[in-house]
Amino acid sequence: VAAVAMAISPGMIFYSRYAIHETWLPFFSLLAVYGAFGIAGGERRVRDLWCVGAGLAGVVLTKETYVLHFAAAFAAWWVGRWMFPVPPRDERARPAALFGIEDAAPAEMRPAFLRSDVVFVVGVCVAVVVALYSGLFLYWRGVAGIFETFVHMAKKGWTASEDGHHKEFLYFVKLLGIYEWPALAGFAITPVFALRRSAWAGGVTLGCGVLLAIGSWFWAAGQPVAVHTYHFIEPVLKTAGVPWTTAMSLGVCLAAIGACWLVAIPLECPRMRFLALYGLASVAAYSFVSYKTPWCVINLLWPFWFLLGHVFDRMTLRSDGRLVVVLGCILAMAPLLDAHRINLVDPTAPTEPYIYVQQTRDLELLTIPVAKLLSRDPMRRNMTGYVICDSPQPLPWALPELPNVTIQSHIGPITFGDADFLLVHESRVEEVESQLLDIYFRSRFRFYIPDDNHQLYLRAATFHDAVEPGRVAEFHRRIPLEPQ
Repeated sequence: VAAVAMAISPGMIFYSRYAIHETWLPFFSLLAVYGAFGIAGGERRVRDLWCVGAGLAGVVLTKETYVLHFAAAFAAWWVGRWMFPVPPRDERARPAALFGIEDAAPAEMRPAFLRSDVVFVVGVCVAVVVALYSGLFLYWRGVAGIFETFVHMAKKGWTASEDGHHKEFLYFVKLLGIYEWPALAGFAITPVFALRRSAWAGGVTLGCGVLLAIGSWFWAAGQPVAVHTYHFIEPVLKTAGVPWTTAMSLGVCLAAIGACWLVAIPLECPRMRFLALYGLASVAAYSFVSYKTPWCVINLLWPFWFLLGHVFDRMTLRSDGRLVVVLGCILAMAPLLDAHRINLVDPTAPTEPYIYVQQTRDLELLTIPVAKLLSRDPMRRNMTGYVICDSPQPLPWALPELPNVTIQSHIGPITFGDADFLLVHESRVEEVESQLLDIYFRSRFRFYIPDDNHQLYLRAATFHDAVEPGRVAEFHRRIPLEPQ
């Protein structure tokens, strides 16, 4: 079930196509948890030890948010030990030991790795981390980046700004509701199956949540309406009069957890309980960080998929399996449609929350005509061009065969003139157009969603047979070519 949910997940499919490191984090996290479960189960295989070492080293090398997963794992372990204490082991001597006779344990019960194996694995993993952070031992100053990254993370994560990346508290939960229905189902049932039923704990949590929600409601209602920097996803259910502050959202979450605590039915499998608690702790950790980007959601999905699969397995054993099939089809319907839409139909739709700072198809307004010219005459690679913008990526990779293209920032002095093509930020359009003498095809151009507008100029003499037939040049400084 977890594998199928991952295979049809819109987020996993969409962001695995990105040139980004985000998909490595759930992979290494899964690897570390797999090895830890093997060791915790008493198997103590060397393979499990290497899985833990490689997984932990991998998450450290992937992204600084690994510290959130470490904290979530520790919180899940501590809460699990608190709610489900392990009975003390019987330390009485075995009868054979009283007579000096060593009790022979089965081979499969003997420890498969020794302390020397642990030292070796730790040493190799630490060496790999240091080697990559130091540029293969050529830049030792880079090793300090292991710790310096948290300074930047704290500054970026909680300092409000106008960059659009600071989101509301329930941002990731809303993403689950929009795209990831199987994970949402697992998330919804997690508190019921991860907690141990307790009337006093549930009552206290429920009461605190209700008081916090009501108090934040009245407090926010008396405050002046101000423009803040947090981005909100429009909910499916309209709640225009509800002040969804962080305190309000936290209160609602606490009240929900308290209610689940009162009716909890804890799972018998300690591994599944850990995954459930780890999933909840991960969502909480990511939610408290104001700086949020949608691709981080793929790091939160997989524990809930495993929990949903476990629950489905229990349901299959205790009830009619056809009910599980029906529920699975219902949960899979929306992700399949969403995955098809955002990956194959319109991967640049600005209305999709998953499509975030995404390149637009406007890139093809330049790359396709250039490719046509190069296919007809390779000497066209000597064409000239000026790119005047804030962030030109991915043009350096999309146009690697053009050595005479000048890329510069739109802030500060710029160098330009008539060329085969120009791509100009809107803030410098008037200045550039006042100096152009040739005739150009002019088009509106956007690099990313969202982004400032640009203007693309293709020299008519160069691209007249590379654009759509019948197109008339739109720009000349001295002659009004645009239709009246």
